[in-house]
Amino acid sequence: MSHAIFGASLNVTIPVCPDYTQTGQVRLITGGISREMTAGLESAKALAYASQAAGIPANIHILIADTEMDIPEVEQSCSQAGIDYLQMCNLSRENLAGQINMLEEELGSMIRVETFTSVFGDGFNQMQKELEQMYREQLQLDPKLDAFITKLSQQRAAKHAHILGRGEQDNELTIRYASQYNALRELLLAGNQNGSQLVVNYPTPNKLFLNPQQKFAKELAGSSTQVLPVLGSLFK
Repeated sequence: MSHAIFGASLNVTIPVCPDYTQTGQVRLITGGISREMTAGLESAKALAYASQAAGIPANIHILIADTEMDIPEVEQSCSQAGIDYLQMCNLSRENLAGQINMLEEELGSMIRVETFTSVFGDGFNQMQKELEQMYREQLQLDPKLDAFITKLSQQRAAKHAHILGRGEQDNELTIRYASQYNALRELLLAGNQNGSQLVVNYPTPNKLFLNPQQKFAKELAGSSTQVLPVLGSLFK
């Protein structure tokens, strides 16, 4: 929070997964509150109380990642189960908002919960696709990046197989998620004209791609090589 002490506000973004459940080999989305959402809310509360005590204006956004509907396998599993993916994400948002509303008397409107779609519209999806292409091109030029992506894909093979209902091909989800974190970085830095920007993320190797220039080619940092501060949230 030292960035905010000199009069600027603190802008905190906490990206979280919606609520998924595993039924046999099929992963389905529900409208509940995921463990990532719970961890995100606990982090939001801690930062809100600290900001309030320090007299620092803070805007804390918990963002539910309603970002998988364009994966054909996810679309198919939702369709077969009669589930509306975006509707379930919005239901999760409403459920978490109910918990946040109970804190309003103490914290005011410092904490809000939204979805990626409600905040970024189609801009996130467009940037993700552009970055996926950039990553695939960079993989041909950067052996270090290629080795890291391949290793990460191997480590997360079981998780990705649950998402797709099949084995991952050509590191497709690994590149997708790297691009999503990179896209979030770009959009946050572009939209942060005033104050300080901080990201709080649950434990995942993907958070490295919020600052890819620190490990890989600076081209992946996009329009700015600025370091985006990242804190970790903890599961209980």
